[in-house]
Amino acid sequence: MWNARIQFLPGIRVLVRDAFIADSASMRGAIFGLVPVVNAQPSPDLSSGALQRYVGECVWHMVPQPWEARLVAFRKQSGMTVPDRANAVWHLPGGDFEYWRGSPEAIVYEFGK
Repeated sequence: MWNARIQFLPGIRVLVRDAFIADSASMRGAIFGLVPVVNAQPSPDLSSGALQRYVGECVWHMVPQPWEARLVAFRKQSGMTVPDRANAVWHLPGGDFEYWRGSPEAIVYEFGK
């Protein structure tokens, strides 16, 4: 769950709660926490966006993590540089243990029309 206070206009704040729990996302926003302005119910698109935000913000979590994900190769696709190979490694007392490696089988983009 993610809570935020957004300064909407001078003196007016919107309180937002964005949640991704058990593969289901929701988003609620209310002026001063009282007047609803957003009440997004679970949907595949909302869940996808919430998961992407969570993964993107993982680097800010200040807890020791005994693992890391490594992007080891990149390629150009649709005019963008994208990861092409990655691996995940546990840092154990006896040494590093690579427990996953992979490459995407396909990357498909849907751009707004």
